[in-house]
Amino acid sequence: MEIIHQAPCAEVIGLKEAKPLQHKLYNLKISSWKNRFSHSGEPYKALHSDVLILSDYKPEAVKDLQRIGRMWSFVSVVRTTEDEDDDNINLKVKAANEFDPTDWRNKPLFLIYLTNLMPNKRIWSALHMPGNFKILQQTLCSKKVRILVLGFNMFLFLKNMKYIYDSIHLLR
Repeated sequence: MEIIHQAPCAEVIGLKEAKPLQHKLYNLKISSWKNRFSHSGEPYKALHSDVLILSDYKPEAVKDLQRIGRMWSFVSVVRTTEDEDDDNINLKVKAANEFDPTDWRNKPLFLIYLTNLMPNKRIWSALHMPGNFKILQQTLCSKKVRILVLGFNMFLFLKNMKYIYDSIHLLR
């Protein structure tokens, strides 16, 4: 979160509640992404399970989210459609908080990328599938190695969850 100013971001040019009206689901139309190459050599594209911040300003640091009078919400990408020319990007997102899109009217809106939760979900699911522990036991030679690998995976998962949890509670 400290390097939020380097994260991929885009200006929102359209915000509507998803039809049929569904709880906390919104359709966003955005302009092209800025800072697309900040995370890797490949250009950023919105993916399912991306966690973003929707705000009425472009924050440069976490403390900017704590300013009085500013509106923002965590959103997660549910569906995305992006044309080849990158001029027309539509996202369906689920918001952490329910809000009235009319409150955000006549304000510039921005989306800022934070992380993607899919790798953590996959690791968590794989570790808890019946039979997978037996495969891990057979693949890894010693009990010490198994414990280290499982412990490290759990550490990474918990570290990422703590980061998200701390970010949410820091900003509230």
